[in-house]
Amino acid sequence: MDQGEGTMNPTLIVVPARGGSQGIPRKAVRILGTKPPLRWTLDTVRAIPHADVAVVTDDPEIRALAGDVLTFPEPPGIPGARTLDPVVYATVLAAEAQRGHPYEYVATVQCTTPFLSRATVQACLNALATHPSALTVMDDRHLRIGGAWVIRQEMAPCWRITGGCIASRREHVTAARRLQFLGAHPVVVSGPEALDLDTMEDWAIAEQYAGMTMRERLLMRVLGSACPHRGLIVPLSGWDESPAEFAARGVRASEFVGRVVPLHGPHTHAEAVQFMGERHEEDGADVILVTSAYHQLRVFLTFLAVLKDWGLDRTVRLWNAPAPSGMEKLALEWQKITDYQQKGHVASYDDGLVYLDWRDSAAS
Repeated sequence: MDQGEGTMNPTLIVVPARGGSQGIPRKAVRILGTKPPLRWTLDTVRAIPHADVAVVTDDPEIRALAGDVLTFPEPPGIPGARTLDPVVYATVLAAEAQRGHPYEYVATVQCTTPFLSRATVQACLNALATHPSALTVMDDRHLRIGGAWVIRQEMAPCWRITGGCIASRREHVTAARRLQFLGAHPVVVSGPEALDLDTMEDWAIAEQYAGMTMRERLLMRVLGSACPHRGLIVPLSGWDESPAEFAARGVRASEFVGRVVPLHGPHTHAEAVQFMGERHEEDGADVILVTSAYHQLRVFLTFLAVLKDWGLDRTVRLWNAPAPSGMEKLALEWQKITDYQQKGHVASYDDGLVYLDWRDSAAS
């Protein structure tokens, strides 16, 4: 199926996924947490703006799992090639022929690094504005024979290339190479993003990382972050809530110092838009969202989507002040978030985590 027929996306993201695997049999389609590594990777790269995604594979099950992205068979004559360079190059040629235009940038993102984030892939692509290539690396400093006998913390960084992302300007992608080492920009990854699935020990670690989904990590941070004492206080209206929960929001709002902007709209997105009309520059950058605990995640993602629309997602710091409430309605919130994300009224979970990283660093 042609992805985005009629568009002229300047970037091609190639996801190689062979059916055979010695270290971890069938690892591209083996269930990791809630989905196979190929789906982890595709869910990440499909959110990259102005990019086509192409899966190249020798396996019909992988081709079916790829869904509606571009898919190509492994090019004839090079099955089992020792490097991915000729496979990626042949895929680029096939995609350009099918789409009817050349690409400016080409990135290889492997499903053997399932926890690579959209922000990291985007950082590699952004680096191509000033560098010929970019690639993900991790700090792998350890004692080695022939090296200096010093503690690890005193060693100079030792950068190891990960299998995560290699991005290059199109002119540097050939059958013999897909990376211009001279002048290449390293993008440092760590933790889950640095994990390569090569052995069953790697898989065991990955299962631990996958035990908590992205949305659960975000929920934990939204409900668990401490608020500043002062800010623009925004109590949201409640729907189908008990008088006790309604009163609890008022008590929670009284714990903070600042101007109160109560909102009353037909739905959360309308209230977030109303908030933008009520906000004043002199109120500062800290906004404290006061609503019931079960509703906090959707409120946060909705306000973040509106901030992004206004270009203020790197200026205004959103904080959550959950008021006591039952959590039985949380299951309905997950579905509402999914529905409203499709309308563009709610930011993605990935956007939420990236924003919180910025907010916490900006507030420190």
